[in-house]
Amino acid sequence: MIEVVAEKRVGKAGVRVRYAETDQMGVVYHSNYLIWFEVGRVELIRSMGLDYKRMEVEEGCGIAVVDVHVRYRAPARYDDDLVVETRLLAARGAVIKFGYRVLRVEDGVLLCEGRLCMWWWVRI
Repeated sequence: MIEVVAEKRVGKAGVRVRYAETDQMGVVYHSNYLIWFEVGRVELIRSMGLDYKRMEVEEGCGIAVVDVHVRYRAPARYDDDLVVETRLLAARGAVIKFGYRVLRVEDGVLLCEGRLCMWWWVRI
């Protein structure tokens, strides 16, 4: 059973689509959304007073993505200004689940949404 997280904090991170993230048609290549999910997750964790680097180096934590689901709804294109919304969906022990939405700032269109499950552990 997964504990649902009571706090409904939404982290927001801005991203502008770079030319290198697009294909010949100027449309964002699908794997870049996973990178943007990470950008959003790091900013959400920072906003909660935590720091990935410190946890990994000083506390010896390891982090692994074990499951990801992505739904593409509309294309992002070169030079679009985007916002990545990240939510902590659930946490239980070493398992943490995040939810994501990527929206185009100009018109608010939902481009992509997803869920990601991570497993955290302490190195001995």
